[in-house]
Amino acid sequence: MKKGKIIILSVLSIIILIVWFSCNPFNQQTSRSDSLNILDSSDFAKATGDCIGFGATATGGEGGPTVTVTSASEFESYVGLKTPYIVQVSGTINIGGQATIRNDKTIIGLGSNATLDGGMKISHYNNLIVKNLTIKNGDDGITIQDCRNVWIDHCNIVDSEDGQIDIVHASDWVTVSWCKFYYTSNSGHNFVNLIGHSDDNASEDMGTLHVTFHHNWWGAICIERMPSVRFGRVHVFNNYFNSPGNNYCIRTRLYAEVLAENNYFENVKNPWEQYVTEAGGTPGKVRASGNVEDNCTWYVDPEPNDDNAQSFLIPGTDSVFSPPYSYALESAASAKSSVMAGAGPQ
Repeated sequence: MKKGKIIILSVLSIIILIVWFSCNPFNQQTSRSDSLNILDSSDFAKATGDCIGFGATATGGEGGPTVTVTSASEFESYVGLKTPYIVQVSGTINIGGQATIRNDKTIIGLGSNATLDGGMKISHYNNLIVKNLTIKNGDDGITIQDCRNVWIDHCNIVDSEDGQIDIVHASDWVTVSWCKFYYTSNSGHNFVNLIGHSDDNASEDMGTLHVTFHHNWWGAICIERMPSVRFGRVHVFNNYFNSPGNNYCIRTRLYAEVLAENNYFENVKNPWEQYVTEAGGTPGKVRASGNVEDNCTWYVDPEPNDDNAQSFLIPGTDSVFSPPYSYALESAASAKSSVMAGAGPQ
């Protein structure tokens, strides 16, 4: 009788182990650049709720109180506190410049029309999440300076005077996802995303500026810097570039490494290029794979400019970093559809 019970228990244990291994989520394959799960747009739409990439450790105002703001004074009061807060933006708020954002904040727009007329500066503070907003007419739409753990998601950034989102001064661990960048006119400085502000800032920037851009849309009258990268390690995947009349999209500069995967480039000049200045240093690198080039052109001036700097066309076959995180890639064509349907506030 005891022997029979032992056999039954052993069989049950084997069945439980089989079921556990078949269902265990930790046993699933995750995608990397060397082993990819290609998803279609409908699958990917189901998996966009969490932060992917270098900014995935951002928690923002988690654990803090939630407040709803409708005026500039309320907004600046709450985002200026040094304790965690979830700040919900309702309607349009004219902040008239750049509001200073302190650490441990989640700033989220209510509905699809929440708007900040002005910009935000995140300087020397960490752990920020900004979601579901239209941000327009700022100096920089968002300045991220000497910050760590930042996630910008589902925002429209429009008509900034300088950069739309600039990530500078040793900022690190940042994800920009599902955002749309565009302009309504050409100011002569429609330069969208600068990663690393100066060739002379190696002592501060080397080893930092880890940034992920995924499922973003660079649209009307974006001219340059989509992004332009010094020093950093920047992963650009499943984005849509459609900005006719641009000068270039991705630019890699000294000491930078850019991994560009499964992006859709349409009606643009120079999907990627290298830029070399008198500062010297190791020229920037690009590894490009799985991208679609639809009605694109390639051209650089064969002579250096007045500053003795020069752009070069490179094939995108450099050896670069491997992302330390898991991510699922859509095909480039599917990414275009996903981004057009889902970028910006929802």
